[in-house]
Amino acid sequence: MLSLRSVRALEAAAVRGKATAAQPRPQPGDEEDAGRGVRLQAAPDRQAELLEQLQEREVRIPVPWGHVAGKWWGRTDRRPLLALHGWGDNAGSFERLAGALRGVPVLALDLPGHGLSSRVPRGLAPADRGLLLATLRRVQRALGLTSLSLVGHSLGDAVALLYAATYPTDVDM
Repeated sequence: MLSLRSVRALEAAAVRGKATAAQPRPQPGDEEDAGRGVRLQAAPDRQAELLEQLQEREVRIPVPWGHVAGKWWGRTDRRPLLALHGWGDNAGSFERLAGALRGVPVLALDLPGHGLSSRVPRGLAPADRGLLLATLRRVQRALGLTSLSLVGHSLGDAVALLYAATYPTDVDM
C-alpha cells in the first residue's frame, strides 16, 4: 500500500524524469498517515498509468515552414485533449493540468513562433488567423483524427473558438 505522501513523491519524481514503475520507497511520515486513514492502495497497473500520465513526450509535426512542436502526456494510443497556450507562452504551461487529468491524454502545442515550434513564415504574424487555422488543420490530419477536443488559454482560446466556428463538425468539445 502507498501512502498519500508516497504517491506525491512518485508524482514529483516522474515530473523530474526520475520515476520508474517500481514501488517507491517509504517516505518519512508514512506511518503517521496510517493512523489517520490516509492510506491508498495503488495496483501496479494503476502506478504505471499514473507514471505514463506524468511523463511527457516531445512531439514534432511537420508543416511546410518547418514543424509544430508539442508535449504529449498520457497514452498515445488514445485521442488527446488538444491544449493551446496563450500569447508569448508555450506548451509547458499545461503541465500541471495534464498531470491532474488522470486518464485523459493531453497534447499541448507550441503555436507557430512560440516555444520549440518553427518561426512563422515571412510576411505572417504569429497570431495570423489563417496560419493558426492551417496549423490546427495540419495537426488534426497528421494525427489522423476525425474530431478534436480543444482547450485554450488567451490566444489559444481564441484559436480554439475560431477553429470550432470554421470547422464545427471537426470539434466535439
